[in-house]
Amino acid sequence: MTSMLERFYEFADRSRIFRRVVLYCGLGINIYAFTWAVNYANQTIGMPEMATAGIIAAILTPATGLLAGMFKFYNDGRTKDGSK
Repeated sequence: MTSMLERFYEFADRSRIFRRVVLYCGLGINIYAFTWAVNYANQTIGMPEMATAGIIAAILTPATGLLAGMFKFYNDGRTKDGSK
């Protein structure tokens, strides 16, 4: 007899919930990082531009790389399932 957790996992796997959750979390993180970068740029008007650009790049580069990995995870799962 399967447990309730195993049945939920099978349902979530069949309905591809995990892939969507990962994708939406990545989008949310990227939107938050971009909003932070815009607000930070607005607050640092008058400061040295290179320092501001370096800090923004240090925040947005990993966030963008994370989103790229999440898109790859989403698309790889999509082609394995045969769903389009």
